[in-house]
Amino acid sequence: MRLFALVAAMVVLVTAAFWAGARVQLAVQEDKCLDLGGGRHPGDYPVCVVERFPDWISIGPIALLPAAVREMSTEETGNEQVILRLELNEDAAFAVAGLTRAKIGKDLELRVGNRMVSAVTVREEIANRRWNLILPKEAADLAVREYQ
Repeated sequence: MRLFALVAAMVVLVTAAFWAGARVQLAVQEDKCLDLGGGRHPGDYPVCVVERFPDWISIGPIALLPAAVREMSTEETGNEQVILRLELNEDAAFAVAGLTRAKIGKDLELRVGNRMVSAVTVREEIANRRWNLILPKEAADLAVREYQ
């Protein structure tokens, strides 16, 4: 009887260890997927889905499309840089706020097209819909062309 109890306990222990290992592996894979900018497939299938849209302005893994911007204007600074003023729509502002909340203390890249124009360390959540981006003139010109 004692041997049976020992074998049963071992089976339960091995099963629990296998289940816990599978859950840890799932969490690690999902974390890697989120780091790539992906998410879970609808229907909660265990597949990482990473969509790529034509890049316009990317803030970290978030690719803004011109439709995400309600208003845009520029102001030249005189030293080959331009202040690009953007007002994001509610959905885009919410996404950027969530991203910056998750990236506090980490670096975040700003890209226009395929060109990285800035990298900053996030100090706090950015929950503002209005952005002033200081960009090289050619990057700002590209952003304006794509917006129109």
